[in-house]
Amino acid sequence: MFKTTFKTVQAVLALIFLSNLLIGQTFQHNIDEAKKIATENNRPIALVFSGSDWCKPCIQMRSTILEDDTFVDFANRKLVLMEVDFPYKKANRLPKKQRAQNEKLADQYNPKGTFPLIVLTDAQGEVKGEFSYDQRLSVDQYIQHIETIMAN
Repeated sequence: MFKTTFKTVQAVLALIFLSNLLIGQTFQHNIDEAKKIATENNRPIALVFSGSDWCKPCIQMRSTILEDDTFVDFANRKLVLMEVDFPYKKANRLPKKQRAQNEKLADQYNPKGTFPLIVLTDAQGEVKGEFSYDQRLSVDQYIQHIETIMAN
């Protein structure tokens, strides 16, 4: 019995590890946790404002930039990604506490309601720069833009 349980635990851990590799960096969903990680690792926070199930440019940016292996590698080393999502469909509705936090973050960092929008802040939440999705730009150009903002 012990061998069977141990093998099951090994299999589950392997699946979790592989899913993390395939998905890339995990997006934070709690701003306090994102700030804590950013402080501990001396990294900026990238607040990614998105309408994940209704905003076509948001969906495109996620698939062509944010999930690209080069960007994932860069983000894992240099950023704390914080998803600030506003899904429309009832099936994708976020918990009330999450919606309230996202609304507060939108009021503070995205008052015009631009989607998609990435706002780069320091660990304390001071804005360093922002940009939206431009399908003409490559992943490398996005990374260069982020590095330029971070250098200032």
